[in-house]
Amino acid sequence: SIHVWDTATGALARTIPQAHTNFVPGVRFSPTDSRILASAGIDGLILLWDVDSGEKIKSFEGCALAVLSPDGFTIATARASVAGDISTLAGDVLLIDVETGTVRVRLSDHRGYVSTASFSTGGSKIASGSLDGTCKVWDTSTGALLRTIE
Repeated sequence: SIHVWDTATGALARTIPQAHTNFVPGVRFSPTDSRILASAGIDGLILLWDVDSGEKIKSFEGCALAVLSPDGFTIATARASVAGDISTLAGDVLLIDVETGTVRVRLSDHRGYVSTASFSTGGSKIASGSLDGTCKVWDTSTGALLRTIE
């Protein structure tokens, strides 16, 4: 289940039952619309939710990380194994068009599970962190690797 809390009162605002079938390592609100929530599960799904209604809006398969771009049009994901074993997760980050579900850019250079990612303020860059001990900075339009920090 996913629980959404009212930050002003501390009260439970909504519960989305049975959202995923396995551990959920990430949830993120859309930066452009606080009614939309993205959840990423080790079950290999990213689900977009309407928080007000609790209804599922969209789903994407084969992913275990959900980070929405500043404009809300792109979602960064890390590929996942539906077996739920993070040792088998690939080290690729996919930038997916939220509207069409197509992969715009594949970022491939990590040698381990990508556990975190963050877009720059304008969305032109994304940083990804991996269990391989590196942080990589990428150009989101070309997919070019700009820097590796070890």
